[in-house]
Amino acid sequence: MRSWNPRPGATIALLLALLCAALLPSRAAAQQTTVLQLGTPNLSVQPGQNVTVAMRFDAVPMPEDYSVFIHFVDANGVNHAPSSADHAPPTPTSWWSGAIAYNRTVTLPSSMPRGTYSIRVGLFQNHSPWGRATLARGTGVTVDDQLRYTVGTLNVGTQAPSTTTALQLANPSLSAQPGQTVTLGMRFNAVPMAQDYYVFVHFVDANGVQHSTLNADHLPPVGTSQWSGAVAYNISRTLPSNLATGTYSIRIGLYSMAAPDNRIPLATGSGVTADGQGRYIVGTMNVTGGGSQVRIVDYYGDSTVWGYKTHVGGQVAKPAPVAFAEALSGVQVRNEGVSGSTACGLLNGTDGVHPAWSTQMANSNATVVIINHAINDQWLYSLTQYKSCLTALAQGAKSRGKKVIFETPNPTRDSGYGLEGMAAAMREVAAQQQVPVIDQYEYLLGYLNGRSPYEICPDGLHPTDEVYILKGRYAADVFRTLP
Repeated sequence: MRSWNPRPGATIALLLALLCAALLPSRAAAQQTTVLQLGTPNLSVQPGQNVTVAMRFDAVPMPEDYSVFIHFVDANGVNHAPSSADHAPPTPTSWWSGAIAYNRTVTLPSSMPRGTYSIRVGLFQNHSPWGRATLARGTGVTVDDQLRYTVGTLNVGTQAPSTTTALQLANPSLSAQPGQTVTLGMRFNAVPMAQDYYVFVHFVDANGVQHSTLNADHLPPVGTSQWSGAVAYNISRTLPSNLATGTYSIRIGLYSMAAPDNRIPLATGSGVTADGQGRYIVGTMNVTGGGSQVRIVDYYGDSTVWGYKTHVGGQVAKPAPVAFAEALSGVQVRNEGVSGSTACGLLNGTDGVHPAWSTQMANSNATVVIINHAINDQWLYSLTQYKSCLTALAQGAKSRGKKVIFETPNPTRDSGYGLEGMAAAMREVAAQQQVPVIDQYEYLLGYLNGRSPYEICPDGLHPTDEVYILKGRYAADVFRTLP
């Protein structure tokens, strides 16, 4: 955005205006959008890394659609944030009402000086004169003479991102056979982390190949922001029945869901080594026996299965079926998603890609069929019609010897306005047809934890790149539990 240079005397006028605003009755202040402290007001990061800013407002509809700026201001008043930090919020400001919460991830310049910065935000016009909006201030928020609201602090390189130490597993030498369940005794010597990170667990064979079917990514029982001292808990992983024999190294680490490729540096305990990829070798697993059967999975659905890129169009690099396949071994996955399609269109052969379902199933060599249709059906069919089409799809696939799995849709802008009824209808048909369900709707509602679906679907319908991956990995986790 353009720099903001007040005219001579404007600073005094502005300060007088702010003083007057502060003296107005509280009823007038309630008519303004209030800027709140960040969801995580104290952030730490290294130069060149990503930082996720959890924006928070208590809003009323604005007179126009403003953009949001984010500044990282040093002790000398200089802004070091890249221009890419400025953005249009997921929900236009003219539509704002009530609690507004979303995340903005900013990549810091690798040359950014180390130090402590104040995080200052605000709203600005997208046209001349590029004016900034006056906002009310929430608890702990201050404003400067440029209508920038301080909502948090950013520590860049002033301390290590973590001094938590990765320790060897409670039982660092494991032995198992394919199909058995192994228990990993996770151990850390910890300090409170900057945020609640995910823990990943990778199994790497003697050739250096990571077997994604064994991945055990998870949130620990106690969030990493609350870690202190000895942290110990167990996780279990059932080995695939076709897992190859051999010795696997067990490698762990931490990452943020907002930036899953940026792993958090840890210290190494006794017997633990780092592999140079942000992973820490904490044990080994010796597998005896094995197999090589491959299952073919056809993944049907609408644009949220195909992988439509929110706000942009085209296909994301990693749609949910791709992330699903990467998380499993011994499976071949085909993405059969079609934008704008419905369950009834798939059944009748009118989705523009597939023939009638009976013909599709007769010609398909898939052993497993996953069906995710509801979002478009909600707009076109009654619940009775929708359930009828789902029933026919399940029966048609099972008559050809396919294993059928239903998958509920991700939450959208229609959550609370009928989509939950479609998800419930799918669960009802699944119970009647004895079909398992990958319940993405409930899973992602839990992930949102009361936040708006726009947090994960900026255009109201289609997930972000990260959430497509999250969906695929969750589907794989459920798939592993099925007989």
